[in-house]
Amino acid sequence: EPLAVLSRTHPSLFDYFRQRFAQVTNPPIDALREEIKTDCSIYIGDDGNLLETGADNCTVMELKSPVLTEKELARIRGIAHPAFRVRTVSLLYRREERLRDAMDALFGACDRACAEKINILILSDRGVDAEHLAIPSLLAVSGLEQHLIRIRKRTAVSVILESGEPRDVHQMALLVAFGARAVNPYLAHDCIRKMCAEGQIQKNAAEAVENYNSALTAGILKIASKMGVSTLQAYQSAQLFETVGLDESFVGTWFTNTPCVLGGTDLDRVETDSRFHHRAAWGGTMTGLPSLGVHRMRTGAGAEEHLYSPETIHLLQQAVWTDSAELFERYASRVEEEGPRTIRSMLTFRFEAGREIPLEEVESAGTIVKRFRTGAMSYGSISKEAHECLARAMNRLGGRSNSGEGGELPERFGTELNSAIKQVASGRFGVTRDYLLSAKEIQIKMAQGAKPGEGGHLPGAKVTESVARTRCATPGISLISPPPHHDIYSIEDLAELIYDLKCANEKARISVKLVSESGVGTVASGVAKAGAQVILISGGEGGTGAAPLTSIHGAGLPWELGLAEAHQSLCRNGLRERVALDTDGKLMSGRDVAVALLLGAEEFAFATAPLVAMGCRMMRVCNLDTCPFGIATQNPELRKRFRGKPEYVRRFMLFVAEELREIMARLGARTVEELVGRADLLKTAEGSPLDLSGLTACGENRHADPEKAFDFRLSELADQQPLPIGTTVRNTDRAFGTCLAARLRAGGGDTGRTVRVSGCGGQSFGAFLPEGFTLMLSGEANDYLGKGLSGGKIAVAPPESWKGTRVDLLIGNVALYGATGGEAYIAGAAGERFCVRNSGARAVVEGVGDHGCEYMTGGRAVILGPVGDNFAAGMSGGIAYVLDREGKLTSRLNGSTAEVYDLSRPAFAAELKSMLERHLAETGSEKAARILERFEQWLPFFRMVIPTEYRKLLETESR
Repeated sequence: EPLAVLSRTHPSLFDYFRQRFAQVTNPPIDALREEIKTDCSIYIGDDGNLLETGADNCTVMELKSPVLTEKELARIRGIAHPAFRVRTVSLLYRREERLRDAMDALFGACDRACAEKINILILSDRGVDAEHLAIPSLLAVSGLEQHLIRIRKRTAVSVILESGEPRDVHQMALLVAFGARAVNPYLAHDCIRKMCAEGQIQKNAAEAVENYNSALTAGILKIASKMGVSTLQAYQSAQLFETVGLDESFVGTWFTNTPCVLGGTDLDRVETDSRFHHRAAWGGTMTGLPSLGVHRMRTGAGAEEHLYSPETIHLLQQAVWTDSAELFERYASRVEEEGPRTIRSMLTFRFEAGREIPLEEVESAGTIVKRFRTGAMSYGSISKEAHECLARAMNRLGGRSNSGEGGELPERFGTELNSAIKQVASGRFGVTRDYLLSAKEIQIKMAQGAKPGEGGHLPGAKVTESVARTRCATPGISLISPPPHHDIYSIEDLAELIYDLKCANEKARISVKLVSESGVGTVASGVAKAGAQVILISGGEGGTGAAPLTSIHGAGLPWELGLAEAHQSLCRNGLRERVALDTDGKLMSGRDVAVALLLGAEEFAFATAPLVAMGCRMMRVCNLDTCPFGIATQNPELRKRFRGKPEYVRRFMLFVAEELREIMARLGARTVEELVGRADLLKTAEGSPLDLSGLTACGENRHADPEKAFDFRLSELADQQPLPIGTTVRNTDRAFGTCLAARLRAGGGDTGRTVRVSGCGGQSFGAFLPEGFTLMLSGEANDYLGKGLSGGKIAVAPPESWKGTRVDLLIGNVALYGATGGEAYIAGAAGERFCVRNSGARAVVEGVGDHGCEYMTGGRAVILGPVGDNFAAGMSGGIAYVLDREGKLTSRLNGSTAEVYDLSRPAFAAELKSMLERHLAETGSEKAARILERFEQWLPFFRMVIPTEYRKLLETESR
């Protein structure tokens, strides 16, 4: 039957399968049909209608992955379908030929193929030998892509690469992004098969290859997702990369329209490198492939150099442990002269005779270190001892430690263990009102240099009781900090968050952390206009030791590039005086700080170096919870091994400041302020392979006050008289109640206050409202209601005049985002992303849009109405009670993270009823009244949603 259908619809495929099954007697029809469908799927991707004729010009080939096995590639080569014509074009060229000529020959071969109506080109480098080199695969793919665009043939041809060169996720992503529709990494597959045959891999060879291909595919999709791309088809040919150190004309020809940050390498240099490796391979001297230590340190000829080599780590630790300035000088000299080349190492200072001043005239190291910070490393990612050691050291110095996005134990607030910089990453873990009030600086984590576009991930093994309490989460459950900040989708949203945080703590500076990338100058200008007082440019050389390899390598630019661009852009736009610039990303010495200072930074953050000073030896097992030095672990036994002391961190900072002072003296500067942005005092070092002239443009400086909130004027009256009852608010009155509560709480005044208002609440109504404060709104409210709610109570109900009219939505999107405690009662429906990242608040609402209760880690939500799609995605704690009269909840639930249960246990039913009674009392909700009047009859329509990992809650709660 299936062959008969095929004979009518696709005769060539019929002949192919007839030959395949000629030797089979009476094959099972069902099995035969499935085999034909499976095999045909690589030829005709018709979504289940594989054997039905479609329009010839719409016939497509559907691949399950952009990574092909040799068998799949062979089937494409042997395709027998009239819609597809395939040709293999060799990437080889003879030793005596030039690479440029080989590229021209490749284009000529492809032009002839296009003229002959070939629509699938397979670029192959098979056959390399002593006499033949291969065009580098990425150059071939991208160069051909640009050539086909120029001759207007790109949409008529699909390019497949057959190469032994690509082997990891980053290389695969590059090939797909620059034009390849699929890649066959045959040499990697051959290596896997050999390892299986020799017993190095305890798996069947076919299974091992499949696992490898699956890992590559998942990695490509992960990289695409970081860029906000949801389909592989959209990622193909998108060129979502930027080049570093490639000549501008080279990029313009072969990688057209790709951002070019620094000039340098051209086609001749690429050819030289290619010939070097060819000679090494065919010169008869190599006996195997060396482990060069790209990630973990290795020794031997050709091994990758690391900034933190064993010798460097030893020198630094001995210097700070023994308080030896001489050893620190040796350490700094080694970093500058013997370490791997960084951009800053290719810049030198313009020291001039007669400019130098006496060292004693330069401001003191004690003053300079007040500009130093530690990087954002969360409690949870590192141990309690390490986190507190950093805070104690920086507080003693007068500098600032950064809490990271993991919150901080309340008992540390206001003590020597308090982190002066509190990171919020929008409304992340443990962001309470007291947490914000304890900060001298509040940092919004928009991105990080080593993992741009990617959030943090704390494995469940590290989420101990103490860590969970700090983060308002559940012990033992993994915590994900996703990159899309659910209250930041535009510069206006960022401006709103800056405004909200300034209202929550008017004495704290507001900082925004950006990643170093092309275009960061434009972003920085927008951030300055949005009201930030500090902008941190984070470079890609630092980052957590727990990050995946694709987040450390090939991700993020060096801070030198982003910092110079941000400083220059702010100067051009007349905004430089509004903000201070901060930078981080593997700062290691006073020389590094001096370069950052001259490129535009006023403040400087260190992360890896302080950890090394405390005892870290770069084992890179941070995510495994097995750190042998008690730093990046929550294991009680391993934490006992921690030997770090605040004095070690303090000495490191002072040594760096002293080295900086010496450079300042030689440049003739008495204060740090004199050198901010003086890039004219830098020049490109002799012999540098890069064009660094773009970094040394000059700029200027300085700051301004942010806008004040509506209820500042109310809070200024708070001590003399009670607030007027019945205050009217408008949608332009943002963050209403936030300043009032902050000023009263910080001043130790009346902490129990109920404010009744009417009208339209602006954005962030009641943001970060603390315990004891109640806001009663008769009317409606905009987005972000109750953001970061910290124990207070908010009630919103329609006014009496609205009775009898239909009210679809009463509050906007992203309500109760990042709430850590308190109550909210909404006598109407909410928009999208209700209770996202809620970790402790109890809320009742009468309907929600898409993405409700997303990433919820605690608290309770009662929803008396329909829910939108993707409900409870990423949920890891808490309970949602949903009225599901139409039975649509299951279809709208994100079943990968949460489950639906009936309300069969009395304890949960009693909790639901209690929350409904509170809702009725606070808002007078007609819907709550109807349900409570006949609660037992309504109860079967309620469903309980809990996280999949949280099933034990059923037993715990019922007990």
